[in-house]
Amino acid sequence: MKTVPTFVKSVMQQLPTHWDESRFIAGYPGKLAVFARRAGDTWFVTGINGEAEAKTITLDLSFLQTMGGNIEMIVSDGERGFQTHKVVLSAKTEIKLQGNDGFIIRITPKS
Repeated sequence: MKTVPTFVKSVMQQLPTHWDESRFIAGYPGKLAVFARRAGDTWFVTGINGEAEAKTITLDLSFLQTMGGNIEMIVSDGERGFQTHKVVLSAKTEIKLQGNDGFIIRITPKS
């Protein structure tokens, strides 16, 4: 069983229970699901690889570029556990996922 690091618990505890806006980004039943959701002025982009093999996905997240905010990404990286990665939001944002893996990106406005 994986131990969930404090930084992952912190992000998960900040997930809203109500969303102001939701967008389907990419997916296919049983293979991949990626959604962007907004609560107030914070966006969360989440995704899950529903297949056993690793894959690299290319997402169009250019609609989030205008925020110019702080970006934090967490990926569950197979046997290595949870890790943070830098991500650049663009029309060709690439995310690497292990089999049955997932990610969450939190975008908050600059303060």
